[in-house]
Amino acid sequence: MPKPKVKYLTPIYLLTSHIIGRGVELEYIHSILQSSSPVLLLNGVAGIGKTTIAMQYVAKFANAYSHIAWVTINETLCNSFFSNKPLLQQLNIREVIKTLLLEEKNFEAFETILGTLSSLEKPLLIIDNANDYADLAMYQKYLLNPELAVLITSRASPSGWRSYSIQHLDPNLAATLFRSHYPYPISDEVLDTFLGRFDYLTLLIEMIAKSANQSNIPFNVLYDLSKQNLEIILQESKVNTGFHGIALDENPKRATVGAYIDFIFQDISYLSDEEKNILRVFCLTPPAKPLTRGMIKEAVKHLEIPYGQNILFQLVEKGWLIYDPEIERGGAYKMHPAIKEFSFKKLGVSIEFAAPLIRHAENILKGKIVYEKYSAIYKFEIICQWQEFIDHIRTLFFIPDLSGT
Repeated sequence: MPKPKVKYLTPIYLLTSHIIGRGVELEYIHSILQSSSPVLLLNGVAGIGKTTIAMQYVAKFANAYSHIAWVTINETLCNSFFSNKPLLQQLNIREVIKTLLLEEKNFEAFETILGTLSSLEKPLLIIDNANDYADLAMYQKYLLNPELAVLITSRASPSGWRSYSIQHLDPNLAATLFRSHYPYPISDEVLDTFLGRFDYLTLLIEMIAKSANQSNIPFNVLYDLSKQNLEIILQESKVNTGFHGIALDENPKRATVGAYIDFIFQDISYLSDEEKNILRVFCLTPPAKPLTRGMIKEAVKHLEIPYGQNILFQLVEKGWLIYDPEIERGGAYKMHPAIKEFSFKKLGVSIEFAAPLIRHAENILKGKIVYEKYSAIYKFEIICQWQEFIDHIRTLFFIPDLSGT
């Protein structure tokens, strides 16, 4: 079986900018992944920076590996591998896996993927957003392979894994991060009190600073808003359950991330209807899935929603989207899973909203829409993107079969 010639076996977001305060974590991760037992699970609450650290690790230590694959978990761990067409194609095992799945040999199919990866020279596998405890336990024996470096990010803390808990940023580093996006004079003591209200979570600090800066909110107003309105939102959220069904009172650090984002949504970001519609589009995509500008334009065209020239830039500047200039020509955009989880519920994303886009995707997959001006490789990539979209829609709205929608 021919070996892949490319370094990156899947699309990977390469974080080129410096992240604040994670140097120790990166060095520790590298020491484990270069050891004789090169598997490490990074765990921590949503928004603490697990995915960002994994991206930074790839950017910093890419030269230590010959082949790198990144798989973001959407439904189950195995299905996220089975549906990752770029990975299967680069490994030249797409037809093999298809046959095994038709024979309902799922474990053998997963073992084949991991085995093929392990046979490569200096391989690294990143598994992002693997939050299901039972799922991780089911496939643990396949992942504990001394020939394959594996870095997993998860909100879970399963036993039997070498794990490393990602902690909140040091208060001084949290202040540095906030000031990098909100460059106005603030006393250290007051800023520390303010950031402490948000548990020094990296995601929240960046969102608050970016949104407040874009909305031109003076810090004294921002401080008072957090003191007055945040507590109300946190109290209201106690009637809901947190992540993984854990009630807010039982595990506030895990359950309140959505409430914090709600505060930013209501009191700081000042999102327009146009911006909210773009966020709804991103809610329909698989977790952490990048969207090119061209695909976004195509989506909003068929959804018949307004699309201003600077709207993506505004959402990036406010911290709701992430921009990667290295993916495709013109770059690509994605949404943090915690923001997507909140936005899907808050914005009321429905099957009715998605229906026009579903019909368009089905027409592409049935060959009714042909991209004549593109190369065969790019056409294939487009089809893969829309197939991933359809698969995720099925999961979101519990639709067993989208044919005829």
